[in-house]
Amino acid sequence: MQVDKLSKNWLFQKHSQEIMKKWMHHLKYFYFIRAWGGNANDGDLFTTHIRFSNTNDLLQKLAKLDIILPTFFLATSPAIPGPAYAKNQVSLMSQAVDLLKEKRKIGRTSLWGKDVFIDIQRHLIAISVSGTKDRNYFEVSEEDYQVCLFLEEQFDRFAWETHIDRSMEKNVCCISEKRYPELY
Repeated sequence: MQVDKLSKNWLFQKHSQEIMKKWMHHLKYFYFIRAWGGNANDGDLFTTHIRFSNTNDLLQKLAKLDIILPTFFLATSPAIPGPAYAKNQVSLMSQAVDLLKEKRKIGRTSLWGKDVFIDIQRHLIAISVSGTKDRNYFEVSEEDYQVCLFLEEQFDRFAWETHIDRSMEKNVCCISEKRYPELY
């Protein structure tokens, strides 16, 4: 069953239509993602995806965020589904991930003093904000919205608006003009 939109009851259960309209009208990098709910173990969040074209571009963008990836991580190839890997190759891949966790350069970290979650995906730097008010990372608040506005001011200094990946607008949980034009 294809779901085109979240129900209005679910969509506005925690935040009014007026609040969500304000968020959507003022944010240019971040999107509000309403949790799917149920047993999905997801939460509401604000997120943006910044595209990078290659390793050099990734490193330059992360450097602007004051995030330095260890060289060891960059030299490690990601696993490719299908082929069997030797035990030492698997070990190297997991060590690279552990090294990132240890350095706190992926996962929960701080950007300009603001608590965020950063995940480096294929050609995307995903930056998410939630839990600013009370560390409940399954909920968003006005404080999270204010963090997004602050981060967008920083991103403007780098002229990153053209580097935002807008493909998430297709997701039914992404509150965007494409999926929910009645809110714009």
